[in-house]
Amino acid sequence: MSNRKIQLMFTRCIIAVVGWMSFPFSPAQSMQIKGQQINANSGMTQSVSPFRNADSLSTPVGTMDEFTFGTIEVLSATRTLQNILEAPSAISALQKENVQNYGQSSLPDLFRMMPGMEVFAAHNGNFNVNPRGYNRLYSNRTLVLIDNRIVYTTFFGTVFWNTFPIGLQDIENIEVIRGPSGSLYGANAVSGVINITTKRPQFMQGVHVRSFLGAEKNSYINEISYANSSGPWAYSISGSGLNQADIHDAEKLTAQSRHGRAYLERSFGTTGLVSLEAGVGSSTEDEFLPWGPYAMPVRSKPEISYYKANFERGGLKMQSYLNRIDFNATGVGVPFLVDIENSLFHNTIEFAHALGSHNTVVVGADFRRDSFKGNVTLNEEKQLDQYSVYLQDAISVLPNLTLTLGGRIDHKPETTTEFPLRGALVFSPVPNHFLRFTASQGFRSPSLVEYFVVSQFGQAQVLGSTALDPEKATALEVGYRGLWANEKLFFGVDFFREKMTDFILFDQLNPTTISFANGGESTSDGGEVEIGLLMPNAWRLQTTYSYQKISDGDLTLGFEDAAPKGKVSVGLHHNPNKGIFLNLWANYSDATTWMIAQPGQIPAPVSTESTVFVNAYGGYAFDANVRIGVSVSNLANNSRAQFPFGEKQPRSLLAGLEASF
Repeated sequence: MSNRKIQLMFTRCIIAVVGWMSFPFSPAQSMQIKGQQINANSGMTQSVSPFRNADSLSTPVGTMDEFTFGTIEVLSATRTLQNILEAPSAISALQKENVQNYGQSSLPDLFRMMPGMEVFAAHNGNFNVNPRGYNRLYSNRTLVLIDNRIVYTTFFGTVFWNTFPIGLQDIENIEVIRGPSGSLYGANAVSGVINITTKRPQFMQGVHVRSFLGAEKNSYINEISYANSSGPWAYSISGSGLNQADIHDAEKLTAQSRHGRAYLERSFGTTGLVSLEAGVGSSTEDEFLPWGPYAMPVRSKPEISYYKANFERGGLKMQSYLNRIDFNATGVGVPFLVDIENSLFHNTIEFAHALGSHNTVVVGADFRRDSFKGNVTLNEEKQLDQYSVYLQDAISVLPNLTLTLGGRIDHKPETTTEFPLRGALVFSPVPNHFLRFTASQGFRSPSLVEYFVVSQFGQAQVLGSTALDPEKATALEVGYRGLWANEKLFFGVDFFREKMTDFILFDQLNPTTISFANGGESTSDGGEVEIGLLMPNAWRLQTTYSYQKISDGDLTLGFEDAAPKGKVSVGLHHNPNKGIFLNLWANYSDATTWMIAQPGQIPAPVSTESTVFVNAYGGYAFDANVRIGVSVSNLANNSRAQFPFGEKQPRSLLAGLEASF
């Protein structure tokens, strides 16, 4: 049976349960977890936006002195809503105000303000993001979700950030888990999880416009959305476009993207919800592949589309979606062509339930089917199925001590079965202060290319290997989170040791044939500090510090897996409802050495200098709905490449308007 037929059947099943939902259902039946009522108004992945009052979802930007950090809640750490202080993982959150006040075109740049995050732009528009080091070109060790939908491409395992079918103004909040998270999320959550939640129509009604023009010719960002609700029905539509000019030649575009999305929902009482959505996105990017004798300039054109159905009733959640991507890459002035079609069909059913006052259980099951064909597989279609079940129990051992235990089974009949586990203790010696001890595991499944590729790359033939094992990670963590100064000061610190094994490496079978093989291991030790301070008159200070040392193989694996040892970020924000607003943030990263994997050659170290980037966004707010501003990236014009062979990123300027009607 085809993916489309299975998807249609599953969608019909979701819609069919609407009849069941029409029976009386008492709000008292909605799930209670640690004093928080979870209902359909939160959506499958909709959490209360961090750094804002939980009862003020539509509060305008700029009134931070009315709130405290005690109301920050997150969903991703346990898949149930909880206070961030109690989370059993190293987790950070960005609320919509951070996104709106950033003033830039790039979502990945936001992660520079979060502890432990590795972000580099190899080329204009080509971003690579990974928590806790091990970042690389075409980074593929982080699970990225939008509203619980996987958005990485399964043929490479990487993320094409410019193809996301959402604009920055569509984002409600972002949660980032640092460290292995395979027990809840399965494959590719080996370094961490990035969970992006979009706004529901009820909280973005009307027309919203965001439009910026760049100082470089042909550069612009345009976003527009409209949302409305009537009784139990609500809907939203949005679209966006981005052009980025070449930093050396304004007549030449090096990044271009277009996106669109539509969403419709029908709620039933306080705990029922059915929603349908669909989206498209495309981008064109010029980049440079630094692969030894096969190094070449390449123009890539990924095009994505998806549709998704979602159902909720109380603690029960069901979701089905189909992702499709057409990827085309051609050599610029050299003979090179990659043409790939890839689809991911994914179904999830999950149930969360409080067993008395001491246990909160989450149980779920997944089925996914990856399909893949193209000229890199001699146009032969390849397919992989995966069946998964997972279980988590949060046990209140004492009123101030919670034990969280979880595990998952991921089975691929054609390849391997994995059993990632997690155990965590969270202890509160006094109110508003929490200590955490966590042991967790994760894995990265080989990408479809690593399994199945049969292709000619320059003078070499590249062959996949179905004998590959997943890359694996095990981490031990100790953390503290606490509130001080009447909940105006947030302080968090995490220490970790993480071991990575079974890296997937290039394997030179002979002078003209390259394949892949497992090998090597690496241990990293480090720590992260995060501080947030709410000040009078809508001022806010944020700062982070991260340190990591990778040893036992970090310079012998032949990967672009180096990490700057030290990183610092500082942000100062002032965003009143009316008047002058200003946002300043600075990021520093140590110099580092990368081992560049060059097929046919011995891996060689390549160094990059330390970098300091200062960004600013300021202007004038006429009221809570209209403001004009100027955004400057790399204010100090510290023009240095963040990755070997990458473009140097000079200062750039955008000016524009944000308005809601």
